[in-house]
Amino acid sequence: MPVFLGITGASGPVYAKHLLECLLAAGAQVGLCVSKADHQVATLEMGASWPVRPETMQAFFLGCLPGSSGRLEVFGREDGLAPAASGSNPPMRQ
Repeated sequence: MPVFLGITGASGPVYAKHLLECLLAAGAQVGLCVSKADHQVATLEMGASWPVRPETMQAFFLGCLPGSSGRLEVFGREDGLAPAASGSNPPMRQ
């Protein structure tokens, strides 16, 4: 089951991280994009900043969530080629 998770920073990075954990634990293929505002909110609410570069963020979350390798793909917030960037494409590849 492919899912695209966009985290906007609307005071919910703790919930978003938990949702990401649950989706990956359930075997979902997850695409992830994090807004600039969320990086700021995560720092304020969680006391730790999330990496900015997609590759570094993917490694960060996979390090926190062992066993989910190959099921998480992180996209840059300005990546116009990400599947979810176009309304005519499905949000994730199956």
